[in-house]
Amino acid sequence: MSKIEKRADLQGIRGIAIISVVGFHFFPDYVPNGYLGVDQFFVLSGFLMSMLLQNSSDQPVLSQVIQFYSKRFKRIVPLYFLLIGGSMISLYCKFPEVSWKTNKEAGKRAMIFMSNRRRTAEEDYFQMLSLAIDIFTHTWSLSVEVQFYLILPLIYLLGRLFSKNLQYGYYFLIALVTCLAASILVSIAIHETFEKWYSKQGLGTVTLVTLALVMVNLVLLNKDEIMDKLKGAKDYGSPDKMTLEKAARLNHLWNLNDYGSLFVPACDYESRNSPFGWCRHKNLLVNHTLYRTARRRYAQLVNDCGKKCVLVDYNPVFWNSTTRNFRFYDEQGLSYFTTTTHLTPRGIEHVRHVWRDICDSLEK
Repeated sequence: MSKIEKRADLQGIRGIAIISVVGFHFFPDYVPNGYLGVDQFFVLSGFLMSMLLQNSSDQPVLSQVIQFYSKRFKRIVPLYFLLIGGSMISLYCKFPEVSWKTNKEAGKRAMIFMSNRRRTAEEDYFQMLSLAIDIFTHTWSLSVEVQFYLILPLIYLLGRLFSKNLQYGYYFLIALVTCLAASILVSIAIHETFEKWYSKQGLGTVTLVTLALVMVNLVLLNKDEIMDKLKGAKDYGSPDKMTLEKAARLNHLWNLNDYGSLFVPACDYESRNSPFGWCRHKNLLVNHTLYRTARRRYAQLVNDCGKKCVLVDYNPVFWNSTTRNFRFYDEQGLSYFTTTTHLTPRGIEHVRHVWRDICDSLEK
């Protein structure tokens, strides 16, 4: 099979698609429809992959399939896992802890090329609550592309069973039914500076690098679970025996699960972009730990105060008259608030006497 020359017209279409997508992300007010560049990538990729398979149709079936998948593997997989690993490192170094859990789950989906699956109600809430909190959002398009690559050779192998005249009708029918589309998301700059050198590397070297990246990504995605197992059980002892290391770990865990603890899946909230305001329960039978926790907390409030109400003022509790500022940590270093200014378990204990004093005053 002769080497296929690079077509300038297709490169121009790819350049237009790149400019439109970049313009959409950086200047959405001026390029509101720039996201259609992704569709251009899908169509262009489908055309190129089909052309490659058609030009290699004279080869044995096994050789054709192996050659197709090995080239796609070298071109996409190592760089893709390198991107995930770099993103996880930047997440732990630069992003607030409250965004870790969401991105770890998104990273796990990205690892198996499933970023384009339907989001759950909780994941949709995270997206509404904090814009761009998911740093793996962009991997959805590559997930679609890889899924397309998995089925494309099979389509061509079936097409070889038909005569040449019937093949056109066969491919046209598949295009109408499945709307095959994919994209090759590699920029011209990367191709000129890196890809030419990288393509010369052997499959064995690429495989070893890929396996190493997979292992690194798995460690990064399960960092908290690994740290807990290495440091023993999650029993941090009483506050009297609290160390700075244990306090830092507890503060980290409280921030890590803050969004998940706040969100109630069965609620249709009054405000579309936050879980605050009136809640319209969509389910009557829900088995969830949040409900049990809320029932215990409100049962205690009812037991303390009954039907009486009074204004609760937390300012004197956290105000430090010496430094003339609010204090957010106790003497052991435990935080009273999470990143999103919700009370931590230590903060709840710190304000408990406020409620006790209110109840005592109402009973007099």
